[in-house]
Amino acid sequence: MKTPKRILLILHILGWSFASLLFLALDRRQQPSLVVITGTVLDPDSMKPLAGVEVVWKSQKAYSDKTGHYEIRVPPGVRELSFSASDRPAVRKVLIIRQPGLQVNQDVLLPNSSGTPRKVLALDRGSRLSPHGKDLESDVAADSTLSLADEYGNHDQLLTLNIGKTRVHSPIWLNANTILFGKEGVLHHRENWRLLGVFQFQTTSGRVQQVASEIGAHFLSKSPQKDALIVADQKNLHIMDSLTDPASLRRIFGLGPNQGFLLSVVWGPDDRIYFTVDDSIQLDERHYLSKSRIASIKPDGTDLKPEWASDSQYSYRYPVRGEGKEIIFCRFTLDGKEQTLWSKNTDKGSPKKVLDSALRAVYSDSKASRLYYIYQQNLHLRDLKSGADLVIVNSVKEADYLQ
Repeated sequence: MKTPKRILLILHILGWSFASLLFLALDRRQQPSLVVITGTVLDPDSMKPLAGVEVVWKSQKAYSDKTGHYEIRVPPGVRELSFSASDRPAVRKVLIIRQPGLQVNQDVLLPNSSGTPRKVLALDRGSRLSPHGKDLESDVAADSTLSLADEYGNHDQLLTLNIGKTRVHSPIWLNANTILFGKEGVLHHRENWRLLGVFQFQTTSGRVQQVASEIGAHFLSKSPQKDALIVADQKNLHIMDSLTDPASLRRIFGLGPNQGFLLSVVWGPDDRIYFTVDDSIQLDERHYLSKSRIASIKPDGTDLKPEWASDSQYSYRYPVRGEGKEIIFCRFTLDGKEQTLWSKNTDKGSPKKVLDSALRAVYSDSKASRLYYIYQQNLHLRDLKSGADLVIVNSVKEADYLQ
């Protein structure tokens, strides 16, 4: 029995329709959802909003309104946006968007002056990204993302370090043309430890050179008075007595196997080392409570002050140099819900609150009345005159400012 031609035609059309719908569904499923980028564009001198600023990503365009507000949608990943106005030079912002379907805040300070601004911010942007913006699933990323930017977080430059299957972090400025960073990773063979240590990156040539080896360097800080460096791994503090003539590291402090971990370090203005100790407090046979404090020690390993900043109700972390003899640090409740910045004089006095809702300070600029700090994985700039608080770089874990 022959099938009528009309039925064959209907079946043919239905087949093509089903195939087309299936193709569209698969195509939509493969495309990541867009992320909303929103923020405010301001003049950095007057802190007033700028209207009519063009925001561009590839073929996508948007404009800031009279309040300086803009909004643009892009897929997750590493995205470079351009901001420009008719009477101002364009600036670039590199955004690292790790998760699809979220709203990302990115504010912009658009200077009126021309010329190439110098890079003063060294930023740890976290581990390398997959094509759609998510972190790699391996325990140790195949690469890490450090970048340099100017004082407004503009003209962000991702560094190509080619450091292999280890993680790099804790970038600090050695001078105007060189940053130092630590390198650590999970290496199962002792002979591979030579791949770890402290490295320097020349901003002019792009050259990477190792200056200390055989240590998983987690945190670094340069002495403000002399040519020396403090290096912290998870358990120990080491001193490099000269950066111009590198030699072996000298251990000045260590924690025992059950005495917690080191979380940050800074060389203070009084020629003392201030560092975070994360204590593990055993609650029962299976559960522990993490509680941190800030300790202090001299560079020769003497005069340890284990409770320089400590409280039974709070944890203290991330000391950095402030103005004069001040150390700025984070105090947060044990549940982590309240995070505030405090300062304390290295000689005397009680701690004073600096800022609510902040994780770690980066730099306090008294001349410009501005404070750089990190909160919720973003680098903020707080203008202390106007009270404006701006996210100038997104996705930041650690940062240093060239002083």
